[in-house]
Amino acid sequence: MDLERTIKEIIKNESVLYVISLDGGFNPRYDSRGEIRDTQLSEEARELLSKRKTYSQVVWDEELNKNVYNVYVPFIGDVSSLDSQNGSQDDSKSYGVSSIFCFALAMDNVEDATKNIIKQGIILGIVVALAALVFLYISIRRDVTVPIGKLNLLVDKISNLDLTEDKAYHELGKNKTEVGYIANNINRMRENLNSIISDINRGSQKLYSFSEDISKNANETSISVEEVAKAVEELANGAYEQAKESSKGYESVSQLAEK
Repeated sequence: MDLERTIKEIIKNESVLYVISLDGGFNPRYDSRGEIRDTQLSEEARELLSKRKTYSQVVWDEELNKNVYNVYVPFIGDVSSLDSQNGSQDDSKSYGVSSIFCFALAMDNVEDATKNIIKQGIILGIVVALAALVFLYISIRRDVTVPIGKLNLLVDKISNLDLTEDKAYHELGKNKTEVGYIANNINRMRENLNSIISDINRGSQKLYSFSEDISKNANETSISVEEVAKAVEELANGAYEQAKESSKGYESVSQLAEK
């Protein structure tokens, strides 16, 4: 009678309305309500139960005047103690199980449980969605927002003509997003600008050296011209004195001739 006692303990639970036991041939053999009632099972239910699989269905119970959720569970074991209720042994054909128990559950409890499951599913979905949003925010901040901030600082340095190398270029260059691609291009632009400015600086130094040489040569040429002008002036003065002396000599000769 241990099995029957166990069934009675189960029925004490308000969620279980009654328990029915069927033999291996799907014939009723026990009903916790006392009188054994005929139980109709569909071919689908018989096939599943014969394969030792559970089956459930919602049926209208006329005595209780409400829907009942029946759960059929195959059982392999000794259930002969339940035969005492109808005073006979099971001589029917077996379909692979020794007995089948049907637990009739109140639909109110099932609906409440379903609502709780749905509510828990919704809450779990919200929690998962929030966790996904937090992860997405952290990922975007790590891979996009922070790198773009660093990239903006590097561009600002270039706009202020600061072309010195910065380790941030190499850090951003490792980024697998478009930010890393842009950082590498900006770094190449910085290097090219630095090279152009270096070439311009070297060209300016050469131009300055050339201008110094030209200025020096111009100064030397100016000094030579001054010296030539001075020499010409001295020659002119000498020629003038010679002409003057020649004129005096001519006058002296003329005076002597007249005498």
